[in-house]
Amino acid sequence: MEIEYTVDESDLVRFAEHHLDGSPSVRRSRRTLRYGLALAFLLWAAFVTGISGSLRHSWIGLGLAVVWVFALPPYLRWRYRQQITWQLREGDNRALLGPQRITLGPDGLTHATQLLEISARWPAVQTVAADEEHTFIYLASHFGIVVPHRKVSRGDARALADEIRRWRAQSQPA
Repeated sequence: MEIEYTVDESDLVRFAEHHLDGSPSVRRSRRTLRYGLALAFLLWAAFVTGISGSLRHSWIGLGLAVVWVFALPPYLRWRYRQQITWQLREGDNRALLGPQRITLGPDGLTHATQLLEISARWPAVQTVAADEEHTFIYLASHFGIVVPHRKVSRGDARALADEIRRWRAQSQPA
């Protein structure tokens, strides 16, 4: 199987987002930030209410906690996307952008861009994931290949993940 497609900056940003969304340590950190600070708002409100005797502070603390819990996830997503985009623009990423090709075979996969060619045996492919718009092929915990489905010029992007899984299963010792 061979697929040809084009990658732009938005696809690399999406790969980074996919990685952050799936990372247990990042999810744990987000959860701690989200609910820990909300709890701090509530404790602050209870403390100030206890001292002042006014329920007004309770409502303020409750309001801040609710806004924090619901506003933080979209804010963090926007902020991560912005930071990833800035980082990508800091350097020369021509080797990762533009026309690309993935070829699958019995020994593994080959990923080629205009400036780079990587061959990986099937055991090196750690994870394959796909959503509606992209297929993500992880060759290491923070390194992989992103295939944007809408930018495929040759081949079947939607069948790519299943095909890789099939090849990987066939390469496993019995």
